[in-house]
Amino acid sequence: MVYSVLKRGARTSEPFIPDKIRSSIEGAIRDSGIPEERADELTHVIHYEVVSSLPPEREITTEAIRAVIIETLSSEGAHEYRHMILTAWMDHERRFKSS
Repeated sequence: MVYSVLKRGARTSEPFIPDKIRSSIEGAIRDSGIPEERADELTHVIHYEVVSSLPPEREITTEAIRAVIIETLSSEGAHEYRHMILTAWMDHERRFKSS
């Protein structure tokens, strides 16, 4: 089980909060233009897949979490909307996290 996250460029870690991943996925779904009636279900399913796919390490980097999100959203046989969600998630990341 993951207990802490080492952020990029940081020397200390912070507690692992799965809701931060959920929030990121929710934002990508909202920005992707997916019908609102599907948003809750997709958020739940993708969040579960990402969190359950994290390696069982006590501490994980944000880069490792990012890799799992990308892998989950681009996996073979993924849900029809996943490409749209991945594109929106990566666009958000480029705009707000690259600075």
